[in-house]
Amino acid sequence: MTFPKPLRRIKNDGVVDLAILILALIGGIMFSLPLILLILFGYLSFRALGMTKPQNWNHFAVAAVLLTAILYIASKTTLGPLASLVGEQISDAQGLTDTIDFTDWKIYLLFLGVSVFTAGFLEEIVYRGYLLQRLAERLPLGLMSWPMAILISNVSFSLWHAHGGADSMVFSFLMGVLISLFFLFTGRKLWLIIAAHSLYDVVIISLRFFQIDVPLPTVV
Repeated sequence: MTFPKPLRRIKNDGVVDLAILILALIGGIMFSLPLILLILFGYLSFRALGMTKPQNWNHFAVAAVLLTAILYIASKTTLGPLASLVGEQISDAQGLTDTIDFTDWKIYLLFLGVSVFTAGFLEEIVYRGYLLQRLAERLPLGLMSWPMAILISNVSFSLWHAHGGADSMVFSFLMGVLISLFFLFTGRKLWLIIAAHSLYDVVIISLRFFQIDVPLPTVV
């Protein structure tokens, strides 16, 4: 795998570059605004994040739907039950999203829009597009650079889901790891990951709104 190009006007091993990386780890999706500014001012490019135009839109659509299906099946059969099991050992307190009535159509539409933009788009450009790739490049660990980058970026990813409670944090970490692996094994095509993440959120929120349960066997 080839590493993304360094920030154009900042040394790859410079203090400023390291400070920006730390800011991204702490800031989470709040770092999306500085990240976009870095792109607009020419210090970074959308291409470096993996946001390249799909060569075949039909293949892109099929791949996005397939990845969405895998994410859903994994979340229902393994990741969700495991997150609940581990989360209950940490805390049994309800998260903010546990108290929301998703059957209210106003809340449903609001969460659809917010999820597609913040989770589907902003989270992915920060955590997979920038953080994952930048950490892998900066960590002097050889073959272990990518695994450690996945671990560190998704610890930050999970902490930004603390509002959902302990089980949400565990689930976000596990889902983040899976999405990170998809990102790498699909050739770091960020638009594909953004589409799959967005579609997954739309499916989850819509199933809660229409009160539909898709029975799947629980592995954990």
